[in-house]
Amino acid sequence: MHVYAALLRNRRFALVWGGATVSTFGDGAAWVALSWAVLRLDGSARGLGWLVFAYTAPVVIGGLVAGRLLDRFDRRRLLIVDNMVRGAVMAAVPVLYSTGELHIWHLYGAAAVYGVLKMFPLAGIPRHSRVFCWRS
Repeated sequence: MHVYAALLRNRRFALVWGGATVSTFGDGAAWVALSWAVLRLDGSARGLGWLVFAYTAPVVIGGLVAGRLLDRFDRRRLLIVDNMVRGAVMAAVPVLYSTGELHIWHLYGAAAVYGVLKMFPLAGIPRHSRVFCWRS
């Protein structure tokens, strides 16, 4: 257990871990919100199936693009931009809903953007914590 405490005392690692944890909770909340909104607007299992397709199909493209960009550019900045774009896309959903302008295709579009960009944190945050501990 002391190994984990030592890792969390490393400021860089603690920031990455904390950010990734918050982002993961946001991903879960976003999925629940999108699913609920599709069921509310469409009311069918077919609509939910299309949402799942819109969310998962772009992952293939996102993986190819994310890998190349993460190797070419600063990972930290790309991860920040990724979270900002995904946050803005998800923030647009309740805004559109509150104005009465939310349509089912908005939800599919948000899911597709989310699916493409989801590969950035999956590929960009190393699983081995030493990567963040080496640089002070």
